Amino acid sequence: MYNITARKRIVVLGAGFAGLQAAKVLAWFFPRQVILIDKRDYHLFTPELHELDEEKAKLPIKTKAEFIQKEVEDFHNLDYDYLVLATGAKVNYCGIPGLQENALTFYTLEDIKKLRQVPAGEILIIGGGANGVELAAHLAQKLEGEKVKIVEASSQILPDLDESLRKKAQKRLQNLGVEIICSRRLVKVEPGTVFFENGENLKYNNLIWTGGLMMGQYKVDEYLRVIGENNIFAAGSCSSANPGMIRPAMEQAKIVAQNIARTIKGKPLIVYKKRFYGIFVTLGDYYALGKIGRIKMSGFLTWLIKKIIKFLYKKSYV
Repeated sequence: MYNITARKRIVVLGAGFAGLQAAKVLAWFFPRQVILIDKRDYHLFTPELHELDEEKAKLPIKTKAEFIQKEVEDFHNLDYDYLVLATGAKVNYCGIPGLQENALTFYTLEDIKKLRQVPAGEILIIGGGANGVELAAHLAQKLEGEKVKIVEASSQILPDLDESLRKKAQKRLQNLGVEIICSRRLVKVEPGTVFFENGENLKYNNLIWTGGLMMGQYKVDEYLRVIGENNIFAAGSCSSANPGMIRPAMEQAKIVAQNIARTIKGKPLIVYKKRFYGIFVTLGDYYALGKIGRIKMSGFLTWLIKKIIKFLYKKSYV
């Protein structure tokens, strides 16, 4: 704990993985001097989104920091000595005409509620990254008799995984009845029809967009300070240093908290170094793919490991 003569007002904006972690560490350094602000009164546990279960994805905000539920339009209007920006990613519709008006998204509890109420009919998912693939697998298992298609702009789904794991993912999805369509770049959406760059089009009953997030809005230096600011830091998906993954976001939050403490004490700051911690992708009940370092895995054991990781986080995230 840091003993400082003058009390500081430290504000953390956003109660996602990075924000909650930053508030936790800062509240330990500076008791009764940290304020956590979020427009929601819960912590969104995104690894559970694909199961479309609101209760699993909605965790209470438990923190020793003071919590204020409030929507902040402009952080410059906040009163702070030090500020941590951890506002997360935002949906990116990539400027595609008609997409926002006609497609559901898959990033919030509100999205889950809408997806659980989709009418019967074929489901077309645009975006073959982890979010889209996990959702496709879940829907294919739970909505018996409904056709699920997934469309990816690049030549293969799950571009962040190794070739061997991608092939296993493709086989698993096909076994679940998911139709995979690659090398199709979306250029326009109309009610009931999507259009691709190559001139082709597809009909749909229900359209879900998982093809883009806006990340890295705040450019940071090697200390995770926002460029041009001495007292503003950024961590998580809104930081230019984050690849959009949970573990790096939490590591960044710890570095940010330590660097705020070091700034106040006049000590040298810690340089953030990017590391790859691993990736897991759930493909329906009792099956997942994963990679940790050079170790690649798949099947029930991988699913169980991910399940344990999620369980441990829920037990210890505060």
